[in-house]
Amino acid sequence: MIGGSAATDLSEYSIKIDDTEISNFCMSTVIFQDIFSPSWVCEIYVADTSNLMMILPIKEKSKIEIQLGTQHNSITDDSKNFIFYVYGIADKVFKSVNDQNYTIIGVSEQFFKNQTIRIQKAFKNMAPTEIAQKVIKDKLGGNVEIDQCDNNITTTVSNLSPFHTAFKMCKFALIDKAADALFYQLDENKYAIKSIEKMYSDNDSGWTFKIRPNNLKDDLGNQIEDRNLCINDYNIDHYNLGTNMASGLYGSKTISFDFKSKSFTSKEFNYGDDISEDKKGIQLDDDISTTNANIRFIPKHTNIQQDKSTSDFVDKWGPSRRSSLMKLEQNKLIIQCPGAVGAWQILGKTVDIELPSNQSFVQEDLDPNLAGKYLVMAVAHFASASSYFTNYELAKKRVG
Repeated sequence: MIGGSAATDLSEYSIKIDDTEISNFCMSTVIFQDIFSPSWVCEIYVADTSNLMMILPIKEKSKIEIQLGTQHNSITDDSKNFIFYVYGIADKVFKSVNDQNYTIIGVSEQFFKNQTIRIQKAFKNMAPTEIAQKVIKDKLGGNVEIDQCDNNITTTVSNLSPFHTAFKMCKFALIDKAADALFYQLDENKYAIKSIEKMYSDNDSGWTFKIRPNNLKDDLGNQIEDRNLCINDYNIDHYNLGTNMASGLYGSKTISFDFKSKSFTSKEFNYGDDISEDKKGIQLDDDISTTNANIRFIPKHTNIQQDKSTSDFVDKWGPSRRSSLMKLEQNKLIIQCPGAVGAWQILGKTVDIELPSNQSFVQEDLDPNLAGKYLVMAVAHFASASSYFTNYELAKKRVG
């Protein structure tokens, strides 16, 4: 981590455990959000010189309230009360008789409830996203925003938790022919099941991050750029060809054996078969895009259910699912910026990135491959009484 914003950048900073203020004991606090997680997570690093563990006490499911606010006349400004419940205590170190350090880990209330519920139910001829939406609403009381999918399925959920059921339904959901749905937390007991392609194409946050010199001002002394959108540091993770090939990003093959007809079938999937837009500007050598790099065998028993079972169309959702998830592992960009409370709202949305070109003797000011639209996959808020900064994990689904 590199330094963050000044202490004055936080107009609101408060941490409570069961309504008791403990901010003075907190060295730092981190809040994690991720489009692959059904629960936000917090970690509070505590320097305890008053035996808070016993006096409050800090126990399982104690309520955590983290109030953060910023006021910079910026698009990123917001005030938010993040709610968590104690999930664990970790990294305890005894410094002296009355001095100990430890980490408080918090998760959403529904995370605990999810652990106590198991689903045993058959669903007939329903859209996978609607099955997940119904389970989360009926069992956890949560609201789920969903993208409508193209297909219905008949399936049985056997002893799975509500969250696990939602993740499973995301695998089977075909949204405009792509099995790219993700299930994640939007807010307190609010969730989303969204297509990666729809998030990337139709969910713009309106934020543009830039690399600019600090404190640029006009002749009147006004800040030229929104400093909360200025990138302090960044790291790029391009790709791993071996992992991509083995995981089925560029191509795969699904072989199935039908026990009723006693016959084998083989179907190939090539990059972009599910989302044609992803093919544009991509040229792959035959030895890279070979479907033999990832082969999956699936046994079938047609008409084992009245309506189609998930294994009957695995050649449609299986290869697309593997390729879609791996697309988010390409051209990943991790940036660090001054603290932005409003960043909690842009998870699963797109931002624009302006990165300068590193090439000499070119007319373009921006890097033609790295600049452009990115999907916000994860956000981490790092806050303390003296600093506040935000990290963003971004993915560029299409280069150029």
